[in-house]
Amino acid sequence: MSILDMQRAFGRMLTDKAFQRMFLDGDPAATEPYRLTEAELASLRGLDRGRLALQAELLANSRLELALGALPLTSLLLHHQLHDHVDRFCAEFPPVPESLGAMIVEAERLCEFAVRLLREGTLEPVWAEDVVAYERVLLDLSTSGEAWAGAATIALLNDGIAAPSAEDLPGLVPVTAANTRIVPFFHDLAELVPRLEDGEIPAGVTRLERPQLLLFVKRPGAVFVRRMRVNAATAALLEASDGRRTVAEVCAAVAGASGPGALSPPARQAALDMLLLLRDHGAIGLRPRMDDASTEYDGAAASDGRNG
Repeated sequence: MSILDMQRAFGRMLTDKAFQRMFLDGDPAATEPYRLTEAELASLRGLDRGRLALQAELLANSRLELALGALPLTSLLLHHQLHDHVDRFCAEFPPVPESLGAMIVEAERLCEFAVRLLREGTLEPVWAEDVVAYERVLLDLSTSGEAWAGAATIALLNDGIAAPSAEDLPGLVPVTAANTRIVPFFHDLAELVPRLEDGEIPAGVTRLERPQLLLFVKRPGAVFVRRMRVNAATAALLEASDGRRTVAEVCAAVAGASGPGALSPPARQAALDMLLLLRDHGAIGLRPRMDDASTEYDGAAASDGRNG
């Protein structure tokens, strides 16, 4: 058992400089969590401090570089600043075994860390928080099993029904899955991202008066996640597409949310056209109504919980 504790203690010394100093100096707060014999303690404390510090530095920076490799736009904006805080990153996010893969895990943790520092005012520019959130959505939809399964489910539904006619569409049931997400951003990401992808860092970015909504869609077998700008009406259609209501009922629900009265004929046609477009993009699936079956779906998220 003490061999495992030696490995744990040594691993933490490599990833947490404050702990390393405490352990080597014999601070009981650092040594007590590990069941080590006097000989094992002496062995660890006898390590060459210079070589240990160098190895820890190399490991810390390699973790940061690994994470940034999955976040190219975040790296463009924050690379050098984040390296200035690498010790804090390693202390707050010690490496642990994960099944998703080291790059994905480290990138997710670095996103959380970067947002924390941006909100503290430690990093700049402040609008980089939107860029970090944008890349985190892409990472999640590209790698999560739920998104891949959701994409396959939507594709299977749509493959089972030919392009619906205008007469059949109102009676079909639109459904969403975990491959679809709508996220609000507080800066013009639709204009900003292409500039960043070209290597340009704008000198100033103005905060929008109203959040910009971007729709992200993971499609089966596709490497890249589709992105498109949508309005509040489209977000409402997706949110109402819960796998239980028909297209006609979804349109009625959206109309009710907007106030008394039904959708006007032009607005209703626009809603039907948008649902067909969302189907073509793989954001929703359409299936016949099954009144005797209860199917649960997670509706597309209108927000990722970020607040302005």
